[in-house]
Amino acid sequence: MSGFFSYDSKFTTVMNKIVDIVVTSFLWLVFCIPVFTIGASTTALFTVIRQVIRQERGYVIKNFWAAFKLNFKQATGIWMLLLALYVVFYLDRYILLTYFVPQGSPFGAFHVIFTFLMIYETIWAVYIFAYISRFELDWKHVLKNAAILSVTNLPWSALMIGMVILAAILIRYVLPALIFVLPASFGWIFSIILERIFRKYMTPEDLKKLEEDEAALKENGGRK
Repeated sequence: MSGFFSYDSKFTTVMNKIVDIVVTSFLWLVFCIPVFTIGASTTALFTVIRQVIRQERGYVIKNFWAAFKLNFKQATGIWMLLLALYVVFYLDRYILLTYFVPQGSPFGAFHVIFTFLMIYETIWAVYIFAYISRFELDWKHVLKNAAILSVTNLPWSALMIGMVILAAILIRYVLPALIFVLPASFGWIFSIILERIFRKYMTPEDLKKLEEDEAALKENGGRK
């Protein structure tokens, strides 16, 4: 029995992962409450998923807070821009659906375009904040590179936006408590997908350094 509950047992490892997922999701939710901090909170979420949940390097609360502070200025500035665009798209869609569609106006059909723009902006945001958590670049290159990657990897982008919609449906209509599980759980899947995408565009030097870091991490075996 002691072996079953030992620090290195499979059971303990799984339970630690579950706890990390719940705590990470909770932190993400709390830090998103002011709304203007959603960008920094999402960037911190991706950082913790990569460093702590996937690599077992560091601790959830410590790494989340460090990433939140480190990327706050850039992530918040970009998020405010995205939020402004989202509000514009939403209002245009609302006006078309409320005033043009009921009257049979041909302009009402344009609501589909704004719906698509809102959906695309959501997946663009996923790429953006995952990119900020992974690389150090100015905001112009972050926006441009995230846009290019989201379009050139459409199958993966479609899968991730489908998962975002699924998560929203599950939380809203099935079990609201899933808000404490799904953000980090789905973010974990996103992180794996995006890491494969990012690596395709990294330089040989960056890939070599990454492999050396991962090898050193395995050799050290666990959290520090």
